[in-house]
Amino acid sequence: MRVIILDSYDEISYWTASYIKNKINSNKHRFILGLPTGSTPLLVYKWLIKFYKNNELSFENVVSFNLDEYVGIDKLHHQSYRTYMYDNFFSKINIKEENINLLNGNAADLEQECIEYERKILNMGGIDLCLLGIGGNGHLAFNEPYTPIEYSTHVVELSKQTIKDNSRFFDNNSDLVPTKAITMGLKTISNCREILLLSSGRHKAHATHQCIEGNLSNQYPCTLIQSHKKGTVICDDEACNKLNYETVKYYKNIENNLDLFENPIIDPISEFIDNNDKILFTSPHADDDCIGCGGTMQLIKNKDLCNIVYMTSGNSQFKQKDNIRIREAISAVNILGYEPNQVISGDLPFYYDVNRTITNNDVVKMSNIIQELKPNHIFIAIDKDPKETHIKCFKILQQVKFPHYVKKIWLYKSAWEDWDKDTFNYSVYFDKNILDKKILSINQHISQKNLIVNNGHITSMKDVVNNFRKSEICPNYYFENFRIIEPSKLISLAR
Repeated sequence: MRVIILDSYDEISYWTASYIKNKINSNKHRFILGLPTGSTPLLVYKWLIKFYKNNELSFENVVSFNLDEYVGIDKLHHQSYRTYMYDNFFSKINIKEENINLLNGNAADLEQECIEYERKILNMGGIDLCLLGIGGNGHLAFNEPYTPIEYSTHVVELSKQTIKDNSRFFDNNSDLVPTKAITMGLKTISNCREILLLSSGRHKAHATHQCIEGNLSNQYPCTLIQSHKKGTVICDDEACNKLNYETVKYYKNIENNLDLFENPIIDPISEFIDNNDKILFTSPHADDDCIGCGGTMQLIKNKDLCNIVYMTSGNSQFKQKDNIRIREAISAVNILGYEPNQVISGDLPFYYDVNRTITNNDVVKMSNIIQELKPNHIFIAIDKDPKETHIKCFKILQQVKFPHYVKKIWLYKSAWEDWDKDTFNYSVYFDKNILDKKILSINQHISQKNLIVNNGHITSMKDVVNNFRKSEICPNYYFENFRIIEPSKLISLAR
């Protein structure tokens, strides 16, 4: 059993939706989903809808089986689970109508309805992934405490606890809640190839405790996930309120080093950068370093062996000594953990030329800086800005003959471009605290808050900041992507 513990309901919803998206996308053919209702999965559905609208996900080959339905409630009733699914999910995605499977709580023969539902699942080859929410008393779907584990889809009398829990959907009136339901059974759920179980909120803390730390027992149906071959519990901090401190610490420590699919997270900083290595961050303008690698800059352990060189002043109408942008940059990198004496003004000559023509003087100046600092790693911006200053700086560095002590070139992108999927080879991941410092650093560039240029999606520093997002493969973290290459490879790169 895998346990994911995140800070909030928002985070567990995003993690779950990202996982489902990746599972669907990795299947070239049909993918069978078991789907729940209730309040817990609502944000998961909203994220999946957003992925679909952003063309990140298609449901064309998805077949769904809902977990349950009330008995005796009209299918068009505003609280029927059919209405819930269409209102909150199906009507907003491209799933085929014939691929939607819902239980009929008004069937003339409910027992036959259960048999037919099981037959449909069997004919589809079983359910690939079943999403579940945990009930306050530990129920799964409408499988109440003490439901035999060998039950397949069946009719059930709802417990008083479940009726009370669901009364919030019926004007907080328990008398309006149906007393019976038809539900996918524990045997059917156990047979799913994968289970994701969501738990959110302090009111689910007791059930979550039993699910993770309790004994396997049909008193708490949720405990069946303990014995499932591929079961994952995804819960927020409040739902873990009754777990032992050591349990929480254990599971969080494990997940800190794993990606979405339990693969170890590779940290390129520790893989490539030794404790005694010197690092040079080159930045075309005075803010590209903190925009493109401000998270990575904080994670470097040997900060005292680092330097930042701003290759241009960032505003050609000022001489360097009068340039406010360098002063802003010093404040920015200080937030990231660097001192003013680590900042170097490259002030390359081409920037003051009317035509911005690169000459040998630019190459010599950068070569001298590198020879003086003797860096083992050099970070270089490679995105194309509207005035192509980045590209010119890149071409200058391409002409530099790197000494033997330069081990790696780290190519990064700042505000103007994103990496295409297959063009970077490493990612550095960091948490919200690191991101907050990165944003604070970027916001020191007050003179750039209202940019004059517009390339369609970037018009201000606010747009730059809003562009930061969580990783798809490591949803707990934010990220910066790099293409790490041998110095000898730089000259052959087209840009």
